[in-house]
Amino acid sequence: MTDDRRFETVFRENIRRRSRTASGQDKGSETSKSKKPLALQGEALAAKVAANTERLVADVAATADRWAANMPIKTGDALCEACERWFDIVNDGLYGPGAYADEFAALEKDAAKVGPLLELPLSVNRRYRLWTPGYTTIKVPPVLLETFMSAFYDLLGGMLFDAGFVREPDEPADLAQGAAIMAYADLMMDGELHPWMDGCGRVSTALVMAVARSLGLPPPLFAETKDGHYATIRDLMPHTEYFVAAMRRGAEHRP
Repeated sequence: MTDDRRFETVFRENIRRRSRTASGQDKGSETSKSKKPLALQGEALAAKVAANTERLVADVAATADRWAANMPIKTGDALCEACERWFDIVNDGLYGPGAYADEFAALEKDAAKVGPLLELPLSVNRRYRLWTPGYTTIKVPPVLLETFMSAFYDLLGGMLFDAGFVREPDEPADLAQGAAIMAYADLMMDGELHPWMDGCGRVSTALVMAVARSLGLPPPLFAETKDGHYATIRDLMPHTEYFVAAMRRGAEHRP
């Protein structure tokens, strides 16, 4: 099996293991009472997520290969652009047109009022959630998500720059360093900021898979259950150890 084939099969398996939506379960109301039902349900939802996943896998591979070819130039802007594109791919066809138009319009009015008081140029990203999760440690309200996400992308970009800079040509990055970057990306993207309207797990999966591929590391194969993956997500050191083990599983994975 080629490395490309391993990457693709591990990626698909990670989506299956991590995402209930991929199996046709619309559990958005368990995340927030503010979430509306998806436009598709059951088998139709599962089929659409499968089709979107194929597009996602191809886009992540191409993006990571571009990053690797131009090492080390990763920036916060490049990460933001990629993750927003992955959100669009993940959610294609899953929302009705203008599903949250009124709610976003109200949030934009709030941002216009609060921004001058905080002396921050607040803006609203219509890909981001409209509620504050109760299960995160960092309670980032929707009106501040764009600001927090920008800082996250810049910091993650710096980590990737450093890892790429010290990497020898045609040699993988340090395994432990790569695992720490993946753990941080996953912890912040899904475990703490949890920014997206839907598909946080799938976008976070895309991000860590891109990190691994761009650094020449094995694709991490997640725990067999969703609970197993999330057991360490809010504790950086155990989650780093989890990704070391996940990369070892990925290196040995056969379809």
